[in-house]
Amino acid sequence: MQVDDACADCQVPPLVLQPLIENAIKHGIATMVDGGIVRLESHVENGKLAVRVENSFDPEAPSPRRHGLGLRNVRSRLQTRFGDAARLNLAAEHDRFSAEMIFPCHKINS
Repeated sequence: MQVDDACADCQVPPLVLQPLIENAIKHGIATMVDGGIVRLESHVENGKLAVRVENSFDPEAPSPRRHGLGLRNVRSRLQTRFGDAARLNLAAEHDRFSAEMIFPCHKINS
């Protein structure tokens, strides 16, 4: 876990981080014989909070049934709260999958 100090003052909408961590475990490292790594990174840049969850996965493992409900819910919650000012970026390369949320950093005391 690598979280910049500036992130401590930012509000994170309810139930947007949990599905990303759950997916990283369920669809990522749980399929690996020797387990894997889940990374959480966060920083604030230009008034926006970026939260990235990255996990290793076995690209040769059979694909579990996926309905994408968790990711759809995250996108929906971000859209409802921030409109076009938020986004969820997904990427899979080799044996790594990442999900990165970027949205305005609303300060806790604001």
